[in-house]
Amino acid sequence: MTEAIRWKIGITSAPLPPKASGLPFLGNALNIKNNPVRFVVEQYQKFGPIFRISLLGNEMTVLAGRDAIQFASTPEANDIFSLRESYGGLEIEIGPVILSMEGEQHRHYRKLARPSHSRSQAAPRIPELLKVVDDFIDTLQVGQSVDMLPAIRRMISTQLGMMMLNQPAGEYFDDFVKFSTYMLFVYQFQMWPKFMLKTPPFKRAKARVLEMLEGLVEYHHRVPPGNERPHDALDEIMETVDAMGNPYSHATLLATAMGPYIAGMDTASGTINFIAYALHKYTDVLGKVRDEVVALYDKGIPSADDLKDLVALNGAIFETMRMYPVVPFLPRTAKTAFEFNGYRVDAGADLFIATTSTHFLPEYYPDPYRFDITRERGPANTFNPYGFGMHSCLGAGMGEILIQVMISRLIQRVKFELDPKDFEATMVAIPVPNPGKYRLKVLEVRK
Repeated sequence: MTEAIRWKIGITSAPLPPKASGLPFLGNALNIKNNPVRFVVEQYQKFGPIFRISLLGNEMTVLAGRDAIQFASTPEANDIFSLRESYGGLEIEIGPVILSMEGEQHRHYRKLARPSHSRSQAAPRIPELLKVVDDFIDTLQVGQSVDMLPAIRRMISTQLGMMMLNQPAGEYFDDFVKFSTYMLFVYQFQMWPKFMLKTPPFKRAKARVLEMLEGLVEYHHRVPPGNERPHDALDEIMETVDAMGNPYSHATLLATAMGPYIAGMDTASGTINFIAYALHKYTDVLGKVRDEVVALYDKGIPSADDLKDLVALNGAIFETMRMYPVVPFLPRTAKTAFEFNGYRVDAGADLFIATTSTHFLPEYYPDPYRFDITRERGPANTFNPYGFGMHSCLGAGMGEILIQVMISRLIQRVKFELDPKDFEATMVAIPVPNPGKYRLKVLEVRK
């Protein structure tokens, strides 16, 4: 057991963690649905870094706060926490995905996939990314009220498909959305029974998804990278072997091809939607960001470094990701019993690692519920929108460019206002936190 963070692996006689009060059967489901981060922060302030909650009859142990993140990031934690129970459903339905891999196989695959998920992969393709946004903007009319959630979701999926596999989802987009939604509700949230995966809507969506993925893999086998097509994320896995020295299976290739279409569909789009909402809620901030991006685009197409240097824009992005985190906690399962902060967790227990609970602790972020784009990042392990440790988001650098490109272009070319003007977002927790069905009204479109 360490002195700074009190934990140890193995069966102990320590008591179970304290449990949050809740409703019969529902438990804390409504708290999680309505405002997951605030609820977890309140329980952390009441109980400390470990406590239990109940969701529809299922008990979860929550680890929250900076000590919990430091503990979960240790090398030894890889022997304690498993992701297979939460993400193994994708492996069952399609093939092995990076989220369900563990140990050396995970480290090996992650190393292979890193280049195609990097910031440097996106940086040279900013003109193509901008065209996706411009194509959307060119459909807008002054006075139009736009439902931004589905629009941004489609744009993100298109951009990721282009950058990582040189092919957007196109007519298969709705099938990927439906497939992903069913997987989340059945496997990760455990809110739907597994027989939902045998219903006609899911079976049709899965068949369509597989149709596109099989076509992609076949094309990559038939046409090697070169003059006809660039080297991409699928080539990285097809051209090498796994950690045991064996060629990757066909199922793994299908899962690799699936990744770009669903990986950022909810997370990146949720973040962009919260940024768009926050900017149009805090109009003084919007003015600063607009002045900055208009001045930049007046010089021509910006580079990745140009976008990184925008102080107001990146301050707004950081503050939105702090206040409106789209991945407030990460699911895990205890592979073995352990003790943390004087309480025991039994093998097989379902866990939530509340990665972003620190975003709202005043000791790290004073006046944490105030939107302040001049705010500085807190100390290590206090700003965690991309997860932690070996399973942190592989595409964080690429995601930053996607967010910078889309927000800057929308703000530079279009003047919006919230519709209605006094709209207040509620954090809708499923499939990932988002501002709900907010709308923006088009006031002006700049060519």
